[in-house]
Amino acid sequence: MTIPREQISIRETKMSQLTINPDGSVECHLTEEIERAFDLPSLGIFSVTRLTTVEWDGDRQEWVARLIATGEEVCSGRIRADVIKEEALFVESEKWKV
Repeated sequence: MTIPREQISIRETKMSQLTINPDGSVECHLTEEIERAFDLPSLGIFSVTRLTTVEWDGDRQEWVARLIATGEEVCSGRIRADVIKEEALFVESEKWKV
C-alpha cells in the first residue's frame, strides 16, 4: 500500500523524532509522547528493542544508565528521573551509533 504524499505528515516532538527508512520501516526513541501521538497497533506489526537500561548500583549508591549491547555507562546520578532525562538526551543524540 502506498500512502499519497499529501497524507504523510512528519510529527516531531521536543524529545522524539520518527525516522522512516526507505524500506518502510520506522525507527524512533519510543516515548510516552510517541505512544500518545500514534495508534501504534494500527501502523502494523512492530517490535521494540531496548537500547539502554537504568538500574540502581548499590555499591555506588546511584542510578546508572548503560547500553545493553556493550554495558557502556551512559550516565549516572542519585535521582532516577534526572538519569532517565540524561539517558533520553543521549539516545536522541545518536552518539550510541558511533
